[in-house]
Amino acid sequence: MTDLQLSTHQQPGPARRRQRGVTLVVSLIFLLILTILGVTAMNTSTLQQKMAGNLRDADMALQAAETGLRGGESALNALFVGGKPAANSTGSNGIWLTGSTDVLTDSWWTAHSVVYSGSVTNAYENPRYLIEGGNGDSGDGYFVSDTSGQISKYSPGTGTSYYRIVSGAKGVSPVSRAMLEEMYRIRTN
Repeated sequence: MTDLQLSTHQQPGPARRRQRGVTLVVSLIFLLILTILGVTAMNTSTLQQKMAGNLRDADMALQAAETGLRGGESALNALFVGGKPAANSTGSNGIWLTGSTDVLTDSWWTAHSVVYSGSVTNAYENPRYLIEGGNGDSGDGYFVSDTSGQISKYSPGTGTSYYRIVSGAKGVSPVSRAMLEEMYRIRTN
């Protein structure tokens, strides 16, 4: 019996030669699958990194625009120190008449808005703001009566004046932009 076992192991048969080739093919397929998984994981992490960067850029633009709103509030409060300011259609005193602005047109916005003079970190440029809706003698502007609480056109008397402040800013890159607006209330009596 031992002679039979020795003779079987010593002579490689055709089935044994085929098994060596199958092992190579299986190894190559396994290596191909691992390569595909690795490339997919790299692409996914690159995409996630780009999305996180874009989100950060948009957040920086929003924060800079918020800073611009605060700058507009400060400017409006400074204008009120000498009394109730009157708006005009050129915004020469810092307040535009209601409806005389075109804040959505880039060229108009760049030419007529005020650049915030404070410090803004990581923004592409300092935000810009514009104040609209003064309550001058022309009758334009917003006014809220103490008795009715309704927003109506300006009429002389006591109450609360509302001004629209618009602020626009860019994030870390000029592509990311944010524009905010608020109604700012000032007690007029």
